[in-house]
Amino acid sequence: TAVTYSKLALVEETRGNVGKADSLLQLAEGLYTRYPHPDPMEEATAIENRGRLLYDLGRLPESLIQFRKSLALSERYFATDDSSNAPTYINLAVVSGTAGEHAAADTFSQKGLAAARRAHGTDHPVIASALSVRAGVLERLGRLDEASATYRETLEIKRRILGPGHVSYASTAANYAELLLQRGQYREAAAMAREVVRLRGSSLDDNSMYLHSAMLYLGRALARLDSVPAGVAMAREAQGLRRRSLPADHWLQASTDASLGEVLTLAGRYAEAESLLLDAEKRLLAGRGEQHEATQKARTRLVALYQRWVKPEKAAEWQAKVAVASK
Repeated sequence: TAVTYSKLALVEETRGNVGKADSLLQLAEGLYTRYPHPDPMEEATAIENRGRLLYDLGRLPESLIQFRKSLALSERYFATDDSSNAPTYINLAVVSGTAGEHAAADTFSQKGLAAARRAHGTDHPVIASALSVRAGVLERLGRLDEASATYRETLEIKRRILGPGHVSYASTAANYAELLLQRGQYREAAAMAREVVRLRGSSLDDNSMYLHSAMLYLGRALARLDSVPAGVAMAREAQGLRRRSLPADHWLQASTDASLGEVLTLAGRYAEAESLLLDAEKRLLAGRGEQHEATQKARTRLVALYQRWVKPEKAAEWQAKVAVASK
């Protein structure tokens, strides 16, 4: 029964029903505690999958606990089994990076990629996942040329073995669109984001966080390509979808509002942008902390707002907060 709950949870996760998937995995974990499975792999997988879901729900400390429990089981029972350990290292790289533990994320991503290659050769979904995570780690470390090349390698593999309509392809395409935005390659970012948005109604439903992210990236890119009204409309629609899909206190809600605030700034709607950005920064500071990437992005957007609004004193005030947090 626990195994069936776990498999059903994967189906619900793929459909974007993260809360329902987490409930199913809680049932599975409870059963494993009462009736240990003869194959520890099943228990380790369920624990790890719940860690990933908790991460998606924004419950980072609980997520780290689950992944560490899974790693302990894997290293105990499958010390030499790269096919078992690779996904655990990959997921730990993601969570560590989000927690700001960039050195740990760098180590885990390299271990995950090496284990995946030893286990699966060259073309395999696990290798593609390891490469995608490695690209994100390189991006956080500021090694943008390496990150861009790794994203392209990942997309090539996923396109070949999974197809451009697969959810996994969409996740990497959305992440690469964000990197292109960061590098000022707005046309390329818009094209990559559109690849994901076109999957709406097929492999991605309106609960998909990849869809929401791609819509935000597309909106931000359009706003910088003299298509500001279209950019505002796209970002606002993404905000609406995310509000219907996630809990009200999820940190991604505040991050989404901050992205919309950026687009509204480019549209010259300064008062509306200010209201969104100030509220988003306050919520991110309370929920994620001063050092979190999303909090710093909100503050940087406030600096940009006040610079465009010709309010140098306020711009300097927020720039000082960015500088203090980055030390």
